Amino acid sequence: RKINPDWRKRLSHSQCWLLFIRPTLLRDPQDIFNRPIESLLRQPVKDAARGSVIWSDQARLIELLQLLLFAHGTSALHRARRPPLGILLSCWDELQAPEGTRPLNVLRERAPLLSDFIESRWHPEGRFVLGIAPLGKALKKDEPDVGFVDHGPEQQGWVVSAEGKHTPDLTLPLMELIRRM
Repeated sequence: RKINPDWRKRLSHSQCWLLFIRPTLLRDPQDIFNRPIESLLRQPVKDAARGSVIWSDQARLIELLQLLLFAHGTSALHRARRPPLGILLSCWDELQAPEGTRPLNVLRERAPLLSDFIESRWHPEGRFVLGIAPLGKALKKDEPDVGFVDHGPEQQGWVVSAEGKHTPDLTLPLMELIRRM
């Protein structure tokens, strides 16, 4: 929970942030956010010396964003416009979501606590959520994908816009960040 001087300097001068989140890997352990506190209090403590609290991935990402905001020097009194925050839901193809599915809705469904935090801390003009499938499909470790090799990775990937439209333009997230700077 410390930020070394080099990172503090980088963060204080940063003009935009891009956070990649892989929704299919978000863990949500049983904690006070999804279980009644009474049931947690009845649960035996396994290792009090080391601490048995396991933070959900959402709580860890929220703490990361809070640390970044603090190091950047962003006031907590108002919703942030600067630095703009882009959230990219990576490996979108793993979700098997129908075309037209909006990335913000996926974030709200899969990580509601994180989504609420972002929406409460960043002004709508200072944030966006997109989906990205940089390879366009899952590759297998034990089996070569000849079609992928023949066409190249730059022809396979795609981005899901805020409106849920697929586009092959992998620069869209960077262009969106630049537009909001």
